[in-house]
Amino acid sequence: MTKRHLRLRGDTWYFNYAVPKHLQPILKKKNITKSLGTDSLKTARVLRDNLLREYEGLSESHGVNPEGVRLRTLISEIREKYSKASEEEHYWALDDIYDAERVSKTDPLLADAILIANKGNDSSSLSGVSVEYTLGEVCAEYINKVKDQRSQQTISTTKRALKYFEQFRKSRNILLKSIDRPSVTRFIDFLRIDVKVGSKSISNMLSCLNKIYKYARDYGYVENESPFQDHSIIKSVGDDTKGYRPFTLEQFTKLMSIINNSRKISEARKWFVPMMLMTGMRPSELAGLYKDDIFEEEGLWFISVHETKERRLKTKNSYRKIPIHSSVLNIFLKLKNDKSNESKFLFNEVKDLESPLNSTGQWFSRLKRKHITEDSDVALYSLRAMFATACENAGIEERATAYLMGHSRIAQGLAYGLYSTGLEPSLSAKYIDKVGEKLTPYVKCFPSL
Repeated sequence: MTKRHLRLRGDTWYFNYAVPKHLQPILKKKNITKSLGTDSLKTARVLRDNLLREYEGLSESHGVNPEGVRLRTLISEIREKYSKASEEEHYWALDDIYDAERVSKTDPLLADAILIANKGNDSSSLSGVSVEYTLGEVCAEYINKVKDQRSQQTISTTKRALKYFEQFRKSRNILLKSIDRPSVTRFIDFLRIDVKVGSKSISNMLSCLNKIYKYARDYGYVENESPFQDHSIIKSVGDDTKGYRPFTLEQFTKLMSIINNSRKISEARKWFVPMMLMTGMRPSELAGLYKDDIFEEEGLWFISVHETKERRLKTKNSYRKIPIHSSVLNIFLKLKNDKSNESKFLFNEVKDLESPLNSTGQWFSRLKRKHITEDSDVALYSLRAMFATACENAGIEERATAYLMGHSRIAQGLAYGLYSTGLEPSLSAKYIDKVGEKLTPYVKCFPSL
């Protein structure tokens, strides 16, 4: 997406956007061309991303069923006006205004609203628009309500689930009442066979769609029980064992050599892979760090992983303090004390991004696919797999590893999982040192400061 939606005219970058059909009645345009007022491609990308987020927000706020929204609004307005009429002549005046036969040729949707509001019809077919709620518009309403309480990953999964369901049904306007259990079963087959999505991802997407449907039921948009719940998902071959495979030492050496020798990759990005490997952090956790998240305690340096406006943690177990290994301590401190970076973020590149992971995830994936492997199970998350393997080989007990990596500890013991506040600083630092010893061959590939 380097130059998508961008065109250079002379020495000025312009933003080009094909307006989706459901937004055209709102924006009154099919295409938008707007000068960004800059000759810098880097600045143009930031401005473009801000505009795309603005239009995405507009799309969500209006849902994907504007005609359905208008129909329901008109019905409500008509009923309210008739309910407030106190004299017979007032009724006659309203009948003159709301004459379905008269307006049917110029505004069929208004005619439908009149018939539904006054005749007691459940529906009317002059406009072909249903008064029923669609999955898309309820999804938009749901996301708008919960976006401050859900992680960016959950929001992204919800949007992806809706996109795939729309592809499966070949429609953007899927009525909630038209979704039944057999159709969801066929949707699961569509994901597994046609899209080739794994069982875990299917479960996650069904969970998101189930929450949307239950939300709709709670608000009276639909009466049926959710057809997305309690499905037995057939696992694909290899699902039980497939995870993220670690980079081999040869792959890692080649990868770091390419990164270290690149003039296009900033120093902070060159260190992102080593920093993730030596902390076991999730990519979004690391990318979203503030400078103030790096702190000293008892003569040791730590990372405070907690939730912020830009960084939604996956679970409550993600809150933790991670000791900083000596191999990456200097780069953490250098970025923390970088006077040229005036933002609050440790990585200056993420300051204008809604999702901090985008700063690293995309360029890393492109580099990995081009130079190392196209296998999807060897990825940025492979570094967490390597950290976990090093913990196991170092003899670190599993609940301590779970704490360092932000995983649930309840399975390892009720008292530890529910009541423990975490490892002592000195003990967790010793564990990180042991991990570092196991990863020494990889540490030798790190950049130099």
